[in-house]
Amino acid sequence: MAERRSGDMAAKVAALRARIDDWRRNRKTRGPMPEHLWRQAARLARTGGVNPVAEALKLNYYDLKRRVVQGGANRTTAQMPVFVELAPPAAAFSGGCVVELARPDGAKMTIRMAGGRELVALADVFWSRGR
Repeated sequence: MAERRSGDMAAKVAALRARIDDWRRNRKTRGPMPEHLWRQAARLARTGGVNPVAEALKLNYYDLKRRVVQGGANRTTAQMPVFVELAPPAAAFSGGCVVELARPDGAKMTIRMAGGRELVALADVFWSRGR
């Protein structure tokens, strides 16, 4: 299954590389690459990694990384990484806990609690403010 996904990724990178090469050959004057090509490259880099995609497409690593980070801050919740809930042992709530949350826009929140029952509600409010 992973082999199929890597093959799909390689095919997508190769297709985008052909479009970028075509744009480079046919442009009339020097100038920045069209934004729609950058968006496609950033989308591929989010799953395939910035460095491998930048090398394969012959793009500037830092320009691509900046676009990946900028695009990541504006992603919808459907595109956000999957949340995995881990059930802590009951003893974890008896002595209290400290939880640190950080959003892509740089906002951070630290929660120190004697109990942990309200943690989910507080985290939900924090994450919803960044949308």
